[in-house]
Amino acid sequence: MTTYRVFAEKEGDAALAATLIARTYMDMGAKMIKMTGQLRGLPNADSKYGMMIANEKDEAVGYAMVTPLKVGDAENAALLLAPLAYDTFRDDVHPNDILEIVLGYAKDLGFRYVMMHADPEAHEGFGFVDADTLGVSSDVRYPNSVLLVKDFGEGQPQAISGKVIYPPFVS
Repeated sequence: MTTYRVFAEKEGDAALAATLIARTYMDMGAKMIKMTGQLRGLPNADSKYGMMIANEKDEAVGYAMVTPLKVGDAENAALLLAPLAYDTFRDDVHPNDILEIVLGYAKDLGFRYVMMHADPEAHEGFGFVDADTLGVSSDVRYPNSVLLVKDFGEGQPQAISGKVIYPPFVS
């Protein structure tokens, strides 16, 4: 089994992150790379919200970003996980391992909730539920995906509900 480590994105990692995003999102890569740059420019952006994932040879094999979002009336109520990218050119990189590492890192940031737009069947076993079941709604829709929420059960005490307020460039 491959051993991975995660570390906060640092200045100079943007090009490598862009390569991983392009490999993962293919036709949508340019749009995701642009959105990632815009997320980095938000007032509440922090380098700790971008994460690089490396294998035991210290080769970057994954990238993810989480962004605090307002849900209902609660500021910074949840983290949005987007993008989640990995090196699709490598057979030794396992997307579920990357997601598990990213979720652990997100939990360590102290937030109770992580949200992502994804196919729910592809993420069974990670504890995500359809946002609708929590009373969380979203105007953003993507083909073959729904808004999923993972509750770590610790962190801020309030339950979330209401509409997710995305930055204006997220569509």
